[in-house]
Amino acid sequence: MCAVQLIKTVHCYTAKLNIVFSNRMACRCAGDFETSWSRYEPHQLYYTLRAFGHLNYVPPNSSGFFGAVERVLLSRFTEFEAAFILELLVSFVYVERFPANFTGHVFSPHFLMQIKGRTAVFVHRFAR
Repeated sequence: MCAVQLIKTVHCYTAKLNIVFSNRMACRCAGDFETSWSRYEPHQLYYTLRAFGHLNYVPPNSSGFFGAVERVLLSRFTEFEAAFILELLVSFVYVERFPANFTGHVFSPHFLMQIKGRTAVFVHRFAR
């Protein structure tokens, strides 16, 4: 199995340079995520999952991968910062995976209150 921290580091590096990692490595990382997503901390999930959308990469077993993504986000939604959730969902749109199941969560009064007052931070993250 891949080390969670190594996967996060590789994804951060490739996303920062805007390069696509090798298909073999990406498949391995996606496979590890599918089978062991419960070992990931929220910040590791954020950096790992965000890279797939930003680098426009869909794993060969996309249904299994995005099924695991949906399970982890639904079960651990409250553990993420609001801006991180929004950025993850937007990154999935880049690979034409529309997060319709999260509409109720994102537009809930509690979630909207979390992002209120943090608009400057939120806009800065997406302006990059």
